Amino acid sequence: MATCHPTRFDASNTPSYSYHVYLCSFVPPPPTTKGYKKVKFTSYTPENASGASKPALNPRRIASDIPLKKLRISPEQRTTLETIYELPATTDENQGHVDYLFKLDAADQMNAAAIMAQHGLDIEARAHLANRWSQQWSRAQGKSDATCRVLYHCECGYDHTWNNSKRRQTPLPFTKCLAHTEITYIVSSHKILRIRGYFLHNQECKDALFTRIPPIPVHPSVFAVALAQLRDGSTFTDVKKKNRKLFAAQSYQDFPTNLHTSPYRWLLETRDSRSLFRQHNRLNGIKVTEKPQINIDEWLDPNSSEYNSTMADAIFHYSARAEKGERFEACIATDEMRETAWKYGHENQIILDGTFGVCDSRVLLFIVMVVDENKKGIQVAFLLFSAPTGNKQSSSGYNTAILTKLLQSWKDSLTRCAHGYGFAQGTIFNPFTAITDTDLKERGALIAVWVTIWLLICRFHLRQHSFRNFGTPTDVMFSECLSERSFGVLVKYSQYRHSYRVLFKSLLLQVLR
Repeated sequence: MATCHPTRFDASNTPSYSYHVYLCSFVPPPPTTKGYKKVKFTSYTPENASGASKPALNPRRIASDIPLKKLRISPEQRTTLETIYELPATTDENQGHVDYLFKLDAADQMNAAAIMAQHGLDIEARAHLANRWSQQWSRAQGKSDATCRVLYHCECGYDHTWNNSKRRQTPLPFTKCLAHTEITYIVSSHKILRIRGYFLHNQECKDALFTRIPPIPVHPSVFAVALAQLRDGSTFTDVKKKNRKLFAAQSYQDFPTNLHTSPYRWLLETRDSRSLFRQHNRLNGIKVTEKPQINIDEWLDPNSSEYNSTMADAIFHYSARAEKGERFEACIATDEMRETAWKYGHENQIILDGTFGVCDSRVLLFIVMVVDENKKGIQVAFLLFSAPTGNKQSSSGYNTAILTKLLQSWKDSLTRCAHGYGFAQGTIFNPFTAITDTDLKERGALIAVWVTIWLLICRFHLRQHSFRNFGTPTDVMFSECLSERSFGVLVKYSQYRHSYRVLFKSLLLQVLR
C-alpha cells in the first residue's frame, strides 16, 4: 500500500486544503489473461488524515476487498466471481454485486435490519435449522470500538471436494451457487456498518431440497457446563456422564418444556468433541487457526506478544523445524516433575517407553517415568519430536542419536537445578537402573547418557516377544531381570523345548553384545 501525505500546512499546523490519497493494492497475476494489477482509489478528508474524525469505517477499510479466497468454491466459481467483481457495485441485487454503507442513526439501522431479514441473515433466521447461510471467515479489528467482518456463503455453493473430501456432509446439494455476503458490524452494539456481496442465487439453488436432516446445534448452556469441566481437568468421558445426568434431571439453564419444538440438542455426542475442544483451546489463548508449531514458537519467544513464561519454564529443550531436513523437538518437565525425578529417580530406577499416533502429525512421544513408594508410575519427562522428512511410518522415525540428544538434555537440565531439590550444587542426576522394552535404540541411548546404568527388560514386552516368535506366552515363565549381565529364564518344558532354547540363546547374545 502506498499513501500520499500533505506537504502544505497553515499556521496552526493543520491541512489548509482538501487533497486525495491514493491506495494502490497489487495482487499477483490471475490465472486468466486479464490485467496484472488492480488499483483502488479512495479519498481522505482533512479530518480523516489529521485524526480529528474517527469514523467506524475509515476510507482505507471501505476500499478493501471481500476475501473471496476464504470461500470454499470450485475454480470455475472463483473465475466467475472475479469477473463479477471487475464491474462496479450496483444498487440492484439482480444485476450484480452490491455494497451498502450504513450510519449509526435509527433510520439507517432500520434499513440494514430489513436487508438482513430479507436475505435470512438476521440472528433469528440464522438460528433456524433450514437456514442456508454458512459462516466461512471472520475478523475482529480495533479495541475500544471493535468491529467485526463476517463472511457468509450459501451452502449450495460449498464445494466439498476443495479439500479432497469424498463425502459431502452439507445437507444441501452442490449447485455452484455464487451467493455470498460480508457483514461488518460493531461488536459491542451489533449495529450494522456495511453489507456487501452477491445475493443472486442460481435456479438450481432455489429448487434444491435437503438431502438429509440438517445438523442440530448443541445448546450454549450445555457447552458452558462442559467447558467448565474441561477447565477443571475433566475428560470427555466425564463431560458426557455429567451431561446425561443433567439432561435426565432437566437441570440445564433454559431447558425447554417440550424437546420436540427445541431447535437445539441437549445431549452431547462423540462428534461434538471437536467443537468443544476448539472452544476450550480458544479460551486458553490457543489460536486454533494457526499451525501448532507457529503457536509453540510464539509461546516460547520472549519477544513475542504471545510469550508464555509458564510454558517456557516447563520446556527444557526446544528446537524449531526451520528447514526441511530438521526435526521439531520439544521436551517438557514441570517443576513438580523435576522434583519427582530427583526424589524417585536419582540413584534409583527409571522407565522409558515410546508411543506413536498421539496427534494427526508425524510426532513421536517418549515418556520417562519413575515408581513411587506406592508402586505407582509417575511421568517425569515428555520427549516430543517429529519424524524425519520423507518418513512414511512414524513408529520408525527415530534412532539412537535423537534419543541420546534428548535424554542428555534432560539429564543436564536436572543437574543444573539439583541445588533446588536438596542436593549439592553440581550433583549429576544418575539413575542406577532403567526398564525398557526390547528396542535396542532406546537401550543404546540410555547407555550413551549413563554409562554405568543397568538395563532391565520389561516382562510384558519379553512375553510379547516370545509369543510373536516362538509360541504361546503360557508356555514360558520369565523371572525378574536383575541386569543384563545376570539374566535368567525359567522354562516349563514341553513340546516347544527347542524353541525356548533358541529364544534364550538369541536374547543372551543380544544382551552380551
